[in-house]
Amino acid sequence: MRRLVGAALLALAGLLVAAPAAQSADAEQDVPTREERLEYWRRLSGEEREALRERYQRFKALEPAQQAEVRRRMERWRRLSPEERRQRRERFRRFKSLPPDDQARIRRNFRRWRSLNPEQQRRLRERFERFRELSPEQQRQLRQRLREQRTPEQGRRERRGRGSSRSPGSP
Repeated sequence: MRRLVGAALLALAGLLVAAPAAQSADAEQDVPTREERLEYWRRLSGEEREALRERYQRFKALEPAQQAEVRRRMERWRRLSPEERRQRRERFRRFKSLPPDDQARIRRNFRRWRSLNPEQQRRLRERFERFRELSPEQQRQLRQRLREQRTPEQGRRERRGRGSSRSPGSP
């Protein structure tokens, strides 16, 4: 995650100092002009400029496929509304404040999610939505039943993956 954020900022640096991007018919007005990018660059402190230069150099060192992925992610970010961006930043801030064991568990679960095919993801989303409609007490009871159904090996794996860093009240 940190690498992708850095790469995205790096690509942004490339946009700030590179020649202006071609304006296509579907280009939005929120794409900065060359003059706006230069003005932004001039307002940066020397330290900020150096950080952007370093990110740009890391971006240039990426394989073409990795650069293309960074560009795709930047375009998706650009299309988010300001509120969606704020929410994503807040989620990231909360994630970074979690203990390392919890961050690792979330990363593992995310990789597992990404490995599912679209139909499996759809079914899991539906189950989660039904779970969220339950009362807190019903959710607690369901979690308890699921814990009781786990095999001893599943329980050991889960305890190893979570460690003792669980926050109070987490499932």
